[in-house]
Amino acid sequence: FQFPKSPRLVFLKGKALEKLGKLQEAIQAFSQAYKLEPSFLEPLFARAEVYHSLKDYDHSLEDYTAIIQKNPKFFHAYLGRAEVLCEKGRGEEALLDIQKLLQMNKDFGKVYYLRGRAKLSMGFLEQALLDFQRAEEKGFSSMAMKFYKGKCLLSLGEEQSALQLFEELFNQKTPFKLKAARTWAKYLLQKGEYAKSIPPLLWVEKHSSSSEGIRLLSQAYFRMGHMKEFLEWMEKLPLEKLKDKEKLQMAIIYFLEGKNNKGVQILQHLRGEDFQIWKPFMLVFVVGDLSQAMRELSILLHKRPKWGDLYGLRGVIYYKKGEFYKALQEFNFAKDLRAKLPFTYAYRGICNLVLEKWKESREDFERATTLSLDPRTPWGKLFRQGTVKFKQRLPYMATRFFELALLYNPVFAKAYYHLGQTLLCLIQVKKPLGELWIKCKASFLKAHKFDPYFEPNYLKLALVYLVEEKKESWTDLLKKIRSLGLSNKLQKIIKTLSKYGAKKDIKILVSLLQKEKESLSKTPLLLNILHFLIQ
Repeated sequence: FQFPKSPRLVFLKGKALEKLGKLQEAIQAFSQAYKLEPSFLEPLFARAEVYHSLKDYDHSLEDYTAIIQKNPKFFHAYLGRAEVLCEKGRGEEALLDIQKLLQMNKDFGKVYYLRGRAKLSMGFLEQALLDFQRAEEKGFSSMAMKFYKGKCLLSLGEEQSALQLFEELFNQKTPFKLKAARTWAKYLLQKGEYAKSIPPLLWVEKHSSSSEGIRLLSQAYFRMGHMKEFLEWMEKLPLEKLKDKEKLQMAIIYFLEGKNNKGVQILQHLRGEDFQIWKPFMLVFVVGDLSQAMRELSILLHKRPKWGDLYGLRGVIYYKKGEFYKALQEFNFAKDLRAKLPFTYAYRGICNLVLEKWKESREDFERATTLSLDPRTPWGKLFRQGTVKFKQRLPYMATRFFELALLYNPVFAKAYYHLGQTLLCLIQVKKPLGELWIKCKASFLKAHKFDPYFEPNYLKLALVYLVEEKKESWTDLLKKIRSLGLSNKLQKIIKTLSKYGAKKDIKILVSLLQKEKESLSKTPLLLNILHFLIQ
């Protein structure tokens, strides 16, 4: 078929093809018509609109700009270009076109809608909302405006008004239905209402061709502590499409479930250089393969000789091999290079403690604690979630979050302490004490190892000694308290616990513990456990 030579006939042919949904053929026809008569701008405008509908924003922008250069009074070309600029998030540039549009016609409602979108993208929420309302007053209404107005209301905290608009979209056949569901689900995730976010996320996953629904769903389950569901969703994505953060999360959970081979296999696929330290890190702290970890570190140090965390990790390997002076040398290198991971300072603190450098050890443990409690870190976020779940009386979920935090950061003293507290709540008041008590005891001992200056933990160690009747340990504990220069108050409490614990005088112990803020008597359950354990 040969196109006729008349530009208008070719243009009309293109419009017919556009109506039939043959958009690429329509683009060819519009291009042919414009080529036949460059002063005939309608084919160029039609092509710009088709590109716009195909989300080919760059070509669309080129065509709208070409029209404006040839005819600076072409109202709808400015309108189209402003909309494309809004789609691309270039709100400031869109406002320049919108200003010209308002000079041409102040009563055209869509212009106010676009100004609202531009201001929304720039973060001017109140002004954006006023423009959406002005557009409605001028008689303009569209599914797109309902979505963006709802998004604006949501950002302003007007949840019910936003949901009302989104529900209108949910009941219509419109591409903005998916956008509204995604926006609503993300809002619930940000609020921490993870369970409520699941239904809209399931709908998004079902109707979206992208992997975003799966990613958001998996993160919702991760934050709820539902690790089985998290893995089920993440395993639906090909490994090569996973982000490094997602791979690391999966590896951490595999390690938590004892699937070390799977965990190491996932870590081998980390691409980003800043993430590659996690492989030797896990080999040291989880798998215990120090030789392989040292080989991995040598490769990384060759690439990044000034990466402080690598020297810190090598120091931990020397520490675990009993080569303390070599370890201390590596930790000093790490500190000079500004290492950011807590294990560097925690293990350096232990080395300084062995060498009786009290001041230096205290500074190191304090630095490790500061880095551990940073809410921007993965372990800091998980620790916070664990404390929230504990306060909500959800000890099983709290335990999961503390365990995850400790896989990211195995020297996190306060996480060990809180894990021990949580496990105490789960201990059944019946003998034998069993596995939970062993884990509980290990948590308090590790909390003590990684921050011997954390005074509340001494009460928990005292409970361990009361239960297991380790009389010789009381002397060691008091010596440690004195050598570290801890408070006289703590010394007095430990002495009293030692004295009355040996006699199993529960009344005096309980009255003593009730006076302490960080005591075991925060809940009746803990008092019952204490009473039972020392019988």
